[in-house]
Amino acid sequence: MRAYALLWGAVLLGGTAAIGHAQGLQTGTRTVPAMFVAYEGNTSPTPGARQEIEAAFGRLWMRCHASGLHPIGLPILGSRETVSGFDHDASVAFRARHYVTGNAVVAASGNVDHDELVTLAETHLRTLREAPRTVRPVAQAAGVSRVSVLGKETEQAHILYGVETMNAHHPDRFALAILDGVLGGGMSSRLFQEIREKRGLVYAVYSFSSLFQDTGQFAVYAGTRPDNAQTVIELIRAEMESIAHDGVTPAELDRVRQSAKGHLVLGMESTRNRMTRLGKNEAVGGEILSADEIVERFDAVTMADLERVAASVLAREKVLAVIGPFEEEQLRPLVA
Repeated sequence: MRAYALLWGAVLLGGTAAIGHAQGLQTGTRTVPAMFVAYEGNTSPTPGARQEIEAAFGRLWMRCHASGLHPIGLPILGSRETVSGFDHDASVAFRARHYVTGNAVVAASGNVDHDELVTLAETHLRTLREAPRTVRPVAQAAGVSRVSVLGKETEQAHILYGVETMNAHHPDRFALAILDGVLGGGMSSRLFQEIREKRGLVYAVYSFSSLFQDTGQFAVYAGTRPDNAQTVIELIRAEMESIAHDGVTPAELDRVRQSAKGHLVLGMESTRNRMTRLGKNEAVGGEILSADEIVERFDAVTMADLERVAASVLAREKVLAVIGPFEEEQLRPLVA
């Protein structure tokens, strides 16, 4: 378990050394300008566009909550001002506040001995201050514009259209995963068949859900020509409304359920995936389920469950983020 000791030393002791000396902090912050130049200058069309549209969606998420500072809407990288602005004292205070036992999660998979790993964790974690997990208040929605446009003269418009949804340990998350698959989870999904195959309006279209400790989002991404953007958004909305009002078919439920179980089993072949799943579930306060238990949860989803979750989630107020040559006024009616 020498690797564990080295990893823990890099995380804890490395951080201690860095913030223990103001000179070390100054050395680190000198790399900030280059870091942001590299990020902002990313010319790769797909990753760059994805970063921009996710950032726009994040800013919209913050605007839609009363505080205007929901953590999910903040970029992990930070900003030039925040990263350059904190000093030695702020770094020490941050470490003291967050590097505590309640926030520590140790996950492992593969050829490891459980008892030995527990002993190692207890040995190295004893240097942390004992304190409960940091509590993050649940943000309340605010009545503001739910449209965000990043105006650019681009050849391709990037669209994110979605709703707020459940957290990562909600019992309906398995039904939501199946709805995700029916709506936009692959080439057999409704969105792909209707908007790409039948009409040829998009380069890419898919749905996804991101579930967190206290909330979540369910959204659809589409990339299309700017002159097709409004039509594509209307079609996305129509498909979401169709599922919300009319539900899904038994054939769709069976197809997506079998696909979800197959992806789960294939993913279990990777020890990294197993470790990540364990760590994430523990971090968000969710259940630690075996593969068989997850399969049972998918098998337990009924048509009635899908109808109930679809009516609850897909009928909620929509939010829309777009990159392209548009004004907010043009698109605001699409989320009315």
